[in-house]
Amino acid sequence: MIQTSAVDKTTLEPISIRYTLSTNESIYMIRNMSYNYSVKPYPLSVGKTWTVTVNRTMTSYHTDSPPYRDTYSYIYKVEKIESITVSAGTFQCFKIVQYDEENSIIASEWITDVTKGNPVEMINEDNIEILELFSYSLSK
Repeated sequence: MIQTSAVDKTTLEPISIRYTLSTNESIYMIRNMSYNYSVKPYPLSVGKTWTVTVNRTMTSYHTDSPPYRDTYSYIYKVEKIESITVSAGTFQCFKIVQYDEENSIIASEWITDVTKGNPVEMINEDNIEILELFSYSLSK
């Protein structure tokens, strides 16, 4: 399966994800998302907190079921600034922690302006997944 994403340029949130089967390039599923923010997250500052409500629609092309729609919310908090070393280098980053509606930690990510807001590292608590910036290139 191949995943192609489109992101909002101001928030870097995914707004559309398209899944295709690699065997025949047919569309498998499309997810579309829209976001409502309690406050704009940028510029970041230590102690800043905001809530994001996500409206999601998923359309599956391998079944006859109607589109699935749901809404959920996350709380984000900028906890501190810290130095993070990953394969791509060492960066001064904002550590942002994402909480669910029950105040349980879902994920932590480290963001820097050097990479235009793309995460340097992200830890997903749900499936214990760690994503690390391996390299980057910025176009002018």
